[in-house]
Amino acid sequence: MDEHIVDAGTNRESSASERLAEPIGEVAALLEKAASNPTSAYDVAYGYYYGENGFEKDDDNAFLWANKAVQLDPSQERYWHLLGYCYSFGVGTETDYRKASDCLLKSVELGDTDYFSLSENLYLAKDPECVKWLEKAVTSGDNEGLELLGRIYLWGELGQNNRQRGIALLEKGVRLGDAPCALALAESYWDNEKLDLVGDPHKAIYYYSKAYDLGYKDSWRMLYYTGGARFYGTNDVQKDQRIAREAWTKLIPYWEENEYLKNHVVLANAILGDMCFEGVGGPVDKKMGEKCLRAAMNSKPYFEEQEMYVKKASEDLDMYLSGLYTRSQNSLNKESESHETRNSNSPEQKKHHRIRGALLGLIIGGIIGAILDLIGLPGILCGAIVDIAVIIGIIKG
Repeated sequence: MDEHIVDAGTNRESSASERLAEPIGEVAALLEKAASNPTSAYDVAYGYYYGENGFEKDDDNAFLWANKAVQLDPSQERYWHLLGYCYSFGVGTETDYRKASDCLLKSVELGDTDYFSLSENLYLAKDPECVKWLEKAVTSGDNEGLELLGRIYLWGELGQNNRQRGIALLEKGVRLGDAPCALALAESYWDNEKLDLVGDPHKAIYYYSKAYDLGYKDSWRMLYYTGGARFYGTNDVQKDQRIAREAWTKLIPYWEENEYLKNHVVLANAILGDMCFEGVGGPVDKKMGEKCLRAAMNSKPYFEEQEMYVKKASEDLDMYLSGLYTRSQNSLNKESESHETRNSNSPEQKKHHRIRGALLGLIIGGIIGAILDLIGLPGILCGAIVDIAVIIGIIKG
């Protein structure tokens, strides 16, 4: 018996049936056959592994029945493949890349073409044989192996040293739209001292931006430099302030948890704060703008050239907050004027205006009437003029 096959005794087989809540129909029939039929044992293992075909997902039983299938018939590649996956992902057993590799190798020897899974487990087991199977995977058209094989060659892992081949594989991956290949190239061109490569920041930033465009978002360095490249534009990266703002916004959770990063990304926060206040690359967001500018002005720069961004952030925040205060005051003044206008048109206010008009009309009419009386006009006419002045005063308010 193979050393990786676990003894699946009758007691454990019966317990598997008992653990299924109500084994009815096809499931019950399958469990009954599985004790002696390798195909049925595999089907049960598959059902437990993926939680399909009427089975609830159950790691222990998946591993048990995968072993049983191999024990009953070790000539079937798919039985070994499923058992290898159990070891690789720790399903019903401890993760063991060496045992996973052995099972997947048997599967390949029996005709399986999943060379990448075999090579990946060999790599995790630190076995140089993975290179042979990765080459076979890539040659057969399985592009999933491009990034791993490219990194092994480029970074000199497992005793390999073929940087030209590594770069070619990773560049092919980028052309095919593989984000990890782009990220591997970016890190290679950036981390040149570690890899003893000729550093090329422009290429590094290009590939960071490429990885971002291809959907990779989990690297603070990539987010930082993608934002810068997209904000300013380079010979290789088109200017796009929407993407710049998006990338730098995604950077925020990283520096919120890491003081070093907050000090390192001063430029990003200073510019992002302005973008949020001004509505560049997205809607106006004063709350976010203030948050980013405060982060920038409270940073402790590692480089002298970063100090200008600390100062700029402080000045810009003062300007924006001052502008907000001024606009707030103007708004309050306008509201006050509007309130006074509304009050002047109220019935009570109109009543006061009519009384004032009547008094003013009486005074003016009286003065005119007195003058006309002095020059000898009839008294009735003078009284009529006073009445008319009062009426006009009331109407005009």
